[in-house]
Amino acid sequence: MKMIKKTLIISTILLAVIVGLLTYDILKDQRHKIEIIDKTPVYANWEPYPKNEQPLFSVTPENVVRVKRIRYGKDYMAIKIETEKGQRGWVFYGSTVHVHYPKNT
Repeated sequence: MKMIKKTLIISTILLAVIVGLLTYDILKDQRHKIEIIDKTPVYANWEPYPKNEQPLFSVTPENVVRVKRIRYGKDYMAIKIETEKGQRGWVFYGSTVHVHYPKNT
């Protein structure tokens, strides 16, 4: 019985640590700000570059967008955004999307 109790305690602590780290990573991503320079397509998927996928919609410099998540690949950065209208999707860092990093990251 003692072994089961110890296993449950260790499992609970481990789960709490994992959830805490994941939450920290998400909140760290959301501190970033992006600037849309020109009309930019927004895709449903982020990996690998959606070569044959049609964009869901586009964002322009007039759109206010929030960063929800960031994914990094060997040669790209995909940024999950949410528009003020609640539309969500992925844009790719490049000539039309600039990232402003928060201080003290």
